[in-house]
Amino acid sequence: MSTYIVPTILRRLIPLALLPIWLGACTAIFPPERPTVTPFPTKAAPAETATPSGTAPPREPTSPPIENATVTPAVEPTAIPESDNFTFAVIGDYGEAGAILAEVESLIKSWEPAFIITVGDNNYPSGAADTIDDNIGQYFHEFIFPYAGQYGEGADDVNRFFPVLGNHDWVTAGAQPYLDYFTLPGNERYYDFTWGPVHFFALDADTHEPDGVGVSSVQAQWLKTQLAASTARWQIVYMHQAPFSSSYHGSTDYMQWPFAEWGADAVLAGHDHSYERLIIDGIPYIVNGLGGQHNRYYFSIRLPGSQFQFRAAHGAMRVTVDGDVMTFEMITVDGEIVDTQQITAEPTAASGGADPSNVTHLPDPAGFRWEPVAEGYDSPILVTHAGDGTERLFVIEQNGVIRIIGQELPFLDIQNRVGSGGNEQGLLGLAFHPQYVGNGLFYVNYTNKEGDTVISRFEAFPPSANIADPASETVLLVITQPFPNHNGGHLAFGPDGGLYIASGDGGLAADPFGNAQDPASLLGKLLRMDVVTGETTMYALGLRNPWRFAFDSLTGDIFIGDVGQGDWEEVDFLEAGTPAGANFGWDYLEGTHHFEGEPPAGSQLIPPIVEYSHTEGCSITGGEVYRGAALLEFFGVYIYGDYCTGFVWGLVRAADGTWLNGLMFTLGVNITSFGLDEAGELYLAAREGTIYKLVRQ
Repeated sequence: MSTYIVPTILRRLIPLALLPIWLGACTAIFPPERPTVTPFPTKAAPAETATPSGTAPPREPTSPPIENATVTPAVEPTAIPESDNFTFAVIGDYGEAGAILAEVESLIKSWEPAFIITVGDNNYPSGAADTIDDNIGQYFHEFIFPYAGQYGEGADDVNRFFPVLGNHDWVTAGAQPYLDYFTLPGNERYYDFTWGPVHFFALDADTHEPDGVGVSSVQAQWLKTQLAASTARWQIVYMHQAPFSSSYHGSTDYMQWPFAEWGADAVLAGHDHSYERLIIDGIPYIVNGLGGQHNRYYFSIRLPGSQFQFRAAHGAMRVTVDGDVMTFEMITVDGEIVDTQQITAEPTAASGGADPSNVTHLPDPAGFRWEPVAEGYDSPILVTHAGDGTERLFVIEQNGVIRIIGQELPFLDIQNRVGSGGNEQGLLGLAFHPQYVGNGLFYVNYTNKEGDTVISRFEAFPPSANIADPASETVLLVITQPFPNHNGGHLAFGPDGGLYIASGDGGLAADPFGNAQDPASLLGKLLRMDVVTGETTMYALGLRNPWRFAFDSLTGDIFIGDVGQGDWEEVDFLEAGTPAGANFGWDYLEGTHHFEGEPPAGSQLIPPIVEYSHTEGCSITGGEVYRGAALLEFFGVYIYGDYCTGFVWGLVRAADGTWLNGLMFTLGVNITSFGLDEAGELYLAAREGTIYKLVRQ
């Protein structure tokens, strides 16, 4: 059983059952051989969607009921070589000979896949014997074993073509041409096979399946049993009729089995001549019907969980298995990768325990929203957690109060020592000690009545108490501030155990004292404090007013939102392990643009990974890297915003290492901060007094 992206998802240990298996590495657990069942009623298929020209295509043919299909006996395949690294192709709704299918064929063969699976409709228009070799063997004969068609040699010894039945294949009585043409495991209508670390389960989703298609059917119970018994790294289920689809045919209710609960890691389907990726019950469901049939269907809705929709061109899916990572890519016949999704397996001894992988694209924001979870706060500027297992959410109010969501009395009230007269002054930062659950220590960053920055430690005893002791303050550091603005203020513990402190350049404008570039000044820096000794050192310089920075909880990388002077806002980045001394360039540069002066010869100034002009906002609010489990399509995405416009952007590294940045949401509030709960879910604080959580629509 694999873990879908996030390592904290509960893993299920599946016992090994004693089951008949194929000899060698390729295993196939046979479904029962057609027990007597009550026939399912035929579901009349709706008309096809209109073509782009507006001409209505013919209706989907309705399959005749099966009487007694003759099942071609399966032959024992030669063992498939074990490998943790290979590529396979997924093609759907392809079986119509012609120029389009020839282009798709060329695309697939350019990948040199180990094998091909199909998600149905292999033989248009009616699944007939006199068209099947033209529609399939003409293009893919070298993957089929045994192959007795007219287009050349078949595969050597091992079958490398694994189709599923589609409604067009069932039009001819009993789907007999399909069953005669292919030699597949089990009863051949639904079956399973293993290739390397992946266990595949091919289902028959047509209502004429003798063993039924409902969740209580013989076929469904077979799948449930085999998934529970599987010991493979991944379990992939595929079929024709899609359980969920926003396109023309819509969702197939009777195939909405609890695949994730039973142990599947991904569900693949076709039927709709379009492409859609959804996340349902925490796993990807992918509809891929652009394999070659000439009609391409429109999307009329967007289902909850729908992440990406595409219908502009034909193509196929390339799936790459590389150790503990499986990558799904939808690629057009022109070679354009239009969508990518990764899943990561639970680490194994053989794999060496690879870390989960980030998504490499930005999700479609239409499937998500910011839901208010608490309101009525007085200028909230931070939401965070203690990491102590209590799941409490703490909110900082700028005037000097820390509150717990859902609790009336404040956790800490130090208004009597906080100076918050200036717009950028007040109680600005909060960080809980990594061992807070045992020691009850937490740290704050505030400006005092004189306007200077104070870094202090407080204590809550016991740590689970909902009220801390204001008298427990120990002042650790005071930084003299020459002006009331540019105080930075954020605090966070790094993976090295140090307390990192964001310090602005001291204010006014244009850094008049040159603090940001002065190594002897604590202003305009990212500082590191050893909380045991109190020693404070410079970690990075050349910052103007870093308003929120974040450590990626998985990688340890640092993202910094640095507020610009008058034209440019920026996101700065340091990889984990970067030695002290990085220089982000202020005030020689504002973003990547010259501001004033010239850096000394040999200076290495680190440019931002993203900048935006004041046509899009006026003051960046640095964000967080999403590492939660509820919205896995955001896994590894850095979310940040702009205080003035309420714009929220996403930033993620693409597969080629470049940064992808995109506007995700427009909220119309003054965004003061982003924060995480203990589960890694993402929150946002608005100056107006409301705390929001990112959730699905």
